[in-house]
Amino acid sequence: MSLDAKDIAAALKRRPLLFTCGALCLALGLSLYFRSGVPAELETRLAEREKEMKRLSNNVKFSAQLESQLQALRRANEVVATGALRPAELARNQQLFYRLEAESGVKLVDIRQLAPPPPAKGAPAPVAYVSVPFSLTIRGDYEQIVEFLYRLDHGPALSRVTSASIARPEDGAQSLSLTVDLLGLRP
Repeated sequence: MSLDAKDIAAALKRRPLLFTCGALCLALGLSLYFRSGVPAELETRLAEREKEMKRLSNNVKFSAQLESQLQALRRANEVVATGALRPAELARNQQLFYRLEAESGVKLVDIRQLAPPPPAKGAPAPVAYVSVPFSLTIRGDYEQIVEFLYRLDHGPALSRVTSASIARPEDGAQSLSLTVDLLGLRP
């Protein structure tokens, strides 16, 4: 049984509603098939846009305080720079430790300014600050040593203790050997 154009036309005239519904179902099915990936793509784009909008919104919100934050950073940088040591001023640098000795009551047995470490390989362009290392030995009772370390930590120059060892000689006083890095300005 072969269908030709005359038979199809006659069937269409007898049942037009059936053929119209069939054509509509076919068109809707094809439309659904070709648009099936669109919602997922649109959701992804929406999520990206919402993320970008939130980032921009935060930029606007936080930029209101940007000038005051910049001024605060400049003031903090000035405070750090005024407390920084100059590596070439050996006597002035050691005065910091002599002042701490007088304030805390410890006895400064030995103090040496060490050579600054070489810059690390692959380090960025020279920065304004360098590490000024010191090796020192102090003697005193426990409270005096703690007071010395507290004053060193809260002093004008930023400091970092890189090594420490404590000993208790026979006379009862404690002896603390330190290696300390203080913040210095690049010459």
